[in-house]
Amino acid sequence: MPSSPPKAPAQAARPPWLAGALAAGLALVTILTFVDLYRCEFVNLDDLDYVVRNPNVNQGLSWSMVAWAFTHSYSCNWHPLTWLSHALDCQLYGLNPAGHHITNLLLHTLGAIVLFLALRRLTGALWRSALVAALFAVHPLHVESVAWVSERKDVLSGLFFMLTLWAYGHYVEIRNPKSEIREQRAAAPPLQRSPASTLQRPDGLTLQRFNASTPQRLWYSLSFACFALGLMSKPMLVTLPFVLLLLDYWPLHRLEFKDRRTNIKDLLVEKLPFFALAVGSCVVTMLAQGASQVPLASIPITERLANAALACIAYLHQMFWPAGLAPFYPYSKVTPMWDAGVALLWVLGISAVAFAARKSQPSLIAGWLWYLGMLVPVIGIVQVGTQARADRYTYLPSIGIFVGVAWLAAALFSRRYRYRLVAACAAVLAALTVTAHLQARYWRNDLLLFQHTAAVVPDNYVALSQLGMMDLKDGKVDSAMARLTRALELEPQYPLANHHMGVALLRQGKAAAAIPYLLGAAAQPGLKASTFLVLALCYLQTGNLPDAKAALGMAAAEKPGEPDIEVVRASLLVREGKLAEAEEVYHAILRAHPEHPQAQIDFANFLLTQSRPAEAEPWFAAATRTSPGDINVRAGFASALAMQGKFDQAYLQMEQARKLAPSDPMVHFQSGEIFSQARQSRDAIASYGKAIELNPTFAGAMNNLAWILATDPNDQVRNGRRAVELAEKACELTKWEMPLLMGTLAAAYAEAGRFDAAVKTAEKARDKAISTHDEAIAARNEELINLYRSGKPYREAQTPVADPKK
Repeated sequence: MPSSPPKAPAQAARPPWLAGALAAGLALVTILTFVDLYRCEFVNLDDLDYVVRNPNVNQGLSWSMVAWAFTHSYSCNWHPLTWLSHALDCQLYGLNPAGHHITNLLLHTLGAIVLFLALRRLTGALWRSALVAALFAVHPLHVESVAWVSERKDVLSGLFFMLTLWAYGHYVEIRNPKSEIREQRAAAPPLQRSPASTLQRPDGLTLQRFNASTPQRLWYSLSFACFALGLMSKPMLVTLPFVLLLLDYWPLHRLEFKDRRTNIKDLLVEKLPFFALAVGSCVVTMLAQGASQVPLASIPITERLANAALACIAYLHQMFWPAGLAPFYPYSKVTPMWDAGVALLWVLGISAVAFAARKSQPSLIAGWLWYLGMLVPVIGIVQVGTQARADRYTYLPSIGIFVGVAWLAAALFSRRYRYRLVAACAAVLAALTVTAHLQARYWRNDLLLFQHTAAVVPDNYVALSQLGMMDLKDGKVDSAMARLTRALELEPQYPLANHHMGVALLRQGKAAAAIPYLLGAAAQPGLKASTFLVLALCYLQTGNLPDAKAALGMAAAEKPGEPDIEVVRASLLVREGKLAEAEEVYHAILRAHPEHPQAQIDFANFLLTQSRPAEAEPWFAAATRTSPGDINVRAGFASALAMQGKFDQAYLQMEQARKLAPSDPMVHFQSGEIFSQARQSRDAIASYGKAIELNPTFAGAMNNLAWILATDPNDQVRNGRRAVELAEKACELTKWEMPLLMGTLAAAYAEAGRFDAAVKTAEKARDKAISTHDEAIAARNEELINLYRSGKPYREAQTPVADPKK
C-alpha cells in the first residue's frame, strides 16, 4: 500500500488583520518616500509633448478625445488608456504638475499593494511577499517611472500587471474551506492528480485545471481583461503570458514532469488568448513605433546583442547598488566586445546556478527567467530611440529578482537567525527608501535633473543639449554654444542639439550658419514645427524670401493656426512689401491672442517702422507687462516715446533696460540713440563709449559716436581726431562695404581739416550707395561733397535740449 505524502508542518494561523496592516504600512512608506513629488514640475523630456502641448489631452476628457486615443498613435505610441489617464488629470488639475505627479504616486502605491496581495495569494508567504512588494515600492531604480509624468504608462500598466497576477491566482486556486494552512504552499510536497478536473495538494489546497468551473471562468476573464487594459497602457506587458507560465511552474506547481512528459500543452492552450492578444499588441506597436525604430544598418545585430548583455548586468548591478542613476544612458557606438563577453558569461553563469538549484530553490530559476523574459521587449534587439538602457525598463522585470532574493534569503537563514534576517531587511529597505527619496528630488525641475545627469554620466549629449537650451532661455548664449558644441561632437545627428545650435547662431546674427543645423534637426517629428519656424526666420534674415515662405508653410502644416507661426508670416509679408496684409494678420493674431508677447512686440515695431509711434506706444506698454524682462521691448518703447518728444518717459524705459542688462552693449547703444535724438550729446557719448567698452568691435556704436564727435554744434563736444579713429575702425570692421559708415568717416575728415580726404571718402560713399540702390544716402553724400569742397565741415542743426533729469 503506497505511503501518503508527508504533511507540511503546521503553523499558527496569522491574525486576520496582519495582511491589512502590512498593506497600510507599505502604502505609508511608499508615499513618504515620494512625498516631494508634489513640488516637481513637468520636465522637458516628453512631458511637454505628451501633456502640456498636446491639444488632444490638455483640454480634458471628451468623447472626441476618447475616439482620438483609440484610433491614433501619437509620439510613436499607441496606449489609449494612458492618454485617457492624462486627459483625466488635465480635467481634474489642469496643467498644475502637482496633480499629475500625485496620480503617478497613487498608481505606484496601489501597484505595490496589489503586488503584495497577488504574491501572497500565489505563494501563501506573507512576509516574503511583503518584502518583495516593499523592494518594488521604494527601489531607486523605480523613481524614474514614478517621478516622470510621461512614464504614467509604467505605473498604470504596472497596476494592471499586478491585477492580472492577482486575478490569475484566484482563477487557479480553490481553497479548501477546512484548511487553515497557507504559509507552507511554497514548500509543499509534489501534487497528486485528482480524478476530476483539479489537482489536489496534500495541504488541503485544490488547484484548478484548464476546464474550470464558472467562478474560475470569471476570474480567468478578469485576468484576461486586466492584461488587455495593461497592454493599452504600455505594450511592454506582451511578455506577461510567459510570466504566467513561470508562475505555473513556481509557485503554483501546475507544470508537471512525469515519465518525460509534461502537461505544458494544456497550459499553453490555456494561455492562447493571452498570447493572441500579445501578438496583436506587438503588431500595433511596431506600426506605431516604425518612425522611431533604429534601422538594422545603423546598429548591427552584433552590437545590439552585445549591448543587451551589458544592459542585463548593468540593471542587475543597479538593483544591488543603485548609484549614478540618470534618465538617459547614451548608446555606445562601439561596444567593447571583451566587456560584452564578460557580461554574457555572467548571464550564463547566473542562469546555470539558477537551473542547478531548480529542485531545492525553484523560485530562483522562476525569478531569473521572469527578469530576463520581461526585458526582451526593451533590451534593444528592436532598438527604439538612442538610449543604451533606461531605469524605467526595470519597473516590472526587477520583481523577478526581488522574488528570487527574498525566497533565497528565507531559505538560507534558519529559524534561529530569523531576527538577523529581519534586521538586515529593515536596514536594506531603509537605505533604499532614503536613496529613492533623494533621487526623486532631482526630478524637481529640468535644471536639477540635467545637472545631476551630466555629473553622473559624463559626456551625456542629451543632458548637455538640455542645459544648453536652458542657457539660451537665460540669455547665456556663449555657455549654450559651448555645451551644444560638445553635445554635437558626441552625437552629430542629435536633433535637439542641432535645433538649439541653430537657435543660438540665429541669436548671434549668424542666420546663414544656423541653416545647416536646422536642416539636420527638421527630421525629428517632435521638432518639425519649431525647427521649420526658426528656419523661416533664418531665411528671412538672409533675404531668401522664397525659402522662408516654404519653411513657414512646412511649419504651418505641422501646427495649423499656431500664433507663433502667424507672427512670422506677418514678418514675411512685411519683407514682401505687403504691409496692409501684414497689418491684418497682426490684428487677427492679437484678437485671438491679445496677450501673445511676440505678436505685441512685432506689431509695435511694425508701427514704429511705419512712423506711427503714437499707435505703437500702447502695444509696447502691453509688451512690458507680458515680457517685463525683455530689454528690446524697453528699447523699442523708449524709441516710440522719443519720436513723440516724450523724452522723460523714454529715459525711464532705458533706465529699466540698463538695470535688466547692465553688461549688454546693445542696451547702452540704444540709450545713446535716445540721448542723441534728445540732443543730449554728452550723455550719448558716454552711452556709446560704454557700448564700445563692452564690445570693442561694435561698429555701429563707433559710427554713431564718431558722428557726434565730428558734427555736434557744441565746440566743447567735437573731437575730430578721435572721430577719425573711430570712423576708420568702423569702416575696417565692415570691410568698407557700408556707405553710411563711409559718410561718417568723410564728416570726421572734414572736422579734422582733411577736406581732400573728406571729398574722396564722400564720393566713395555716394558711389557705394548708388551700387546698392540706397538713393537717400547717395543724395546726402552728394550734398556733403559740395560742402567739403568749399572747405567747410558739417554741423548738426541746434535743437532744443530735453532735460534727462526731469
